[in-house]
Amino acid sequence: MSLPTEPPLTSYPPAPWHASGQIWCALLTSRSPLKSPLTTCLIPHTLAALLIRYQEGALRYDEFALVSVQRRGHRIGLWTHCIWVDSATALWGGRQIWGIPKQMAHFTWTNNTVAVSDADGPLAELSFTPRVSVHTPFVVRFNAFGQRDRALLLASSQASGRLRPGRATITQWVDRLPALAHTRQRLALIAESAKIAVHRPRHLGHVPTEPHSGV
Repeated sequence: MSLPTEPPLTSYPPAPWHASGQIWCALLTSRSPLKSPLTTCLIPHTLAALLIRYQEGALRYDEFALVSVQRRGHRIGLWTHCIWVDSATALWGGRQIWGIPKQMAHFTWTNNTVAVSDADGPLAELSFTPRVSVHTPFVVRFNAFGQRDRALLLASSQASGRLRPGRATITQWVDRLPALAHTRQRLALIAESAKIAVHRPRHLGHVPTEPHSGV
């Protein structure tokens, strides 16, 4: 499937965006400390791979993101190192509202396995396997950082649904992604019937000019 590297600018819904769908989260370890303009809150090598299927709501699209927990002063949130979506509307809304550097990709789903590719070829293939059949209700509130030009943004978000633990298996992970310490099975969280709300961001000043690596 041919994908545009830069789709034409299109209109998008205003914030907040409300959606429902499914979330898969794999906890990974990078080979080198992750770089960002903020300060790492956890171990500098800790990385989360998020796969989200927004199936109802403001938009319907798939998303693959690599994020880590960062802070600016006393404010803590997720920093997006790289992210792909299969919707031009979601791409431009993410970039222009929240300052999230979304790129276009194609998602191929086979049961609990997804392969993600972009205009340059394959990116990753992951499989998620639930470990238990019992679901635990959850509600989590979190912040997400973004960068629009030199402006640092922070958006409050909320997710709820039914959660269960699982395992993630990585069968493909290309060099364009942050190098991983290993690709053996990893702890995963699987959220079904999830509801997600992402609110309009606040301006936190300017992004530091020198990126941090680690703490």
